[in-house]
Amino acid sequence: MKIFRAVILIFLCCVLNFQLCFAEPTLELKAKSALLIEETTGKVLYGKDENLKVYPASITKVLTCLVALEYLDENEFVTVGDEINSVPYDSSKAGNRVGESLRVDNMMRLILIPSGNETSCVAAREVARRVTGNPAVSYAEAERVFADLMNKKAKELGAADSNFVNPHGYYDINHYTTASDMAKICRAAMGVPLIRQIVSEKRFKGSGSPVADEFTQEYNFVTHNELLVTTSEYYYPYATGIKTGTHDQAGDCLAASAERDGKKLIALAFDSPDGGRWTDTITLFDYGFDNFNFETLHTKDSVIEEIKVKRPPLGVVDTAQILADSEYKDFLTESEFANIKPHVVYDKKYVEDGLLLTPIEAGTKVGTITYSISDKVLYSGDLISAASVQKRTFSTDTKYYLDAVRTKSFTRAAVPYWIAFVSLLFIASQIAIAQRKRRRNKSFTMRNRRKKRRK
Repeated sequence: MKIFRAVILIFLCCVLNFQLCFAEPTLELKAKSALLIEETTGKVLYGKDENLKVYPASITKVLTCLVALEYLDENEFVTVGDEINSVPYDSSKAGNRVGESLRVDNMMRLILIPSGNETSCVAAREVARRVTGNPAVSYAEAERVFADLMNKKAKELGAADSNFVNPHGYYDINHYTTASDMAKICRAAMGVPLIRQIVSEKRFKGSGSPVADEFTQEYNFVTHNELLVTTSEYYYPYATGIKTGTHDQAGDCLAASAERDGKKLIALAFDSPDGGRWTDTITLFDYGFDNFNFETLHTKDSVIEEIKVKRPPLGVVDTAQILADSEYKDFLTESEFANIKPHVVYDKKYVEDGLLLTPIEAGTKVGTITYSISDKVLYSGDLISAASVQKRTFSTDTKYYLDAVRTKSFTRAAVPYWIAFVSLLFIASQIAIAQRKRRRNKSFTMRNRRKKRRK
């Protein structure tokens, strides 16, 4: 009984240590909801109530710019209208004037750097004009049209738990998102070169429309993102963006990005008081950079296995290479990489009892490979046959022997065989001649005997 208890205790300790090895650490964050992802893959590295409903405030403008740039060219010009008077009096504003001309790239800067609510309205109305084909569309109608485009874009990106009713993020009970959804939106936006450039800029100083004969203004704004400001106590040398947000119901929010040693991360913090949005995102970034690295588990066309071929044609090797159809590269901790396990499953149509069935064409999908850690699947991809293999038949056997005769009969190595063959022919011919002589002699003798009897 004591031995049994000891075994059980050891087993439980092993299980506990295994779980602790892969348990996600608890980071000290002030935010009610937070998330850290790797940008290129979208992989979640850390989350805190990331599916909690939150108000995005001005982080909304990331989606606004993403949608607007699908309809507007960055080098064209837009004229500011009375839509700038449609924002609440306490909105954050860039200071646009009616009749002013804005080049689209600088309009995006006025939306993202000083967080101009009225500039967001200008972009929304211009897009709505083009979508509806109505140059005189009212701003109220334009906002509905643009919000619909925002929601469609969000759903397209997999942000299924969000709803947007305006282009600037001013509080509305029906204007909400989650950290998980906003991470997807920010990741898509960072894939747009202009947006990626603007969110990394520390200030915007210059003309809204650098064209001499157009009415415009000179602007001079510094970013609200303190991670980018070298004189700030929250300056983070690896920061590359993205957008701040705040209002009474949302609290202080931040969508931030950073890059170090080729690793690109996006962190989000919602409703994080007392400067917490800055410290929270720095904590998340440090955790991601210090604990994760890119690891290549296999490349495209890597040999995953070699398996036997069932009755291959004569002269063909009896093993076949099975290749990965695509690369699998993941962002993993050291312990994850050490404990990741591959599992191969073959399609019974092509592989039976561990043998590859013929005939088969090169590139045929024969199965899948799955990588997992403690039953958590990280990746699943196709496996393909490296080469074509025919089925063995009488025809293939005949061809093999004929080819062997053609290729091997007239070589130096074949000389002894030819000598033996000629010798056998000579011996056979001599035997045949001798047999023929014996038959002739026998026949002659028989004829002589018959003649004698007749006499």
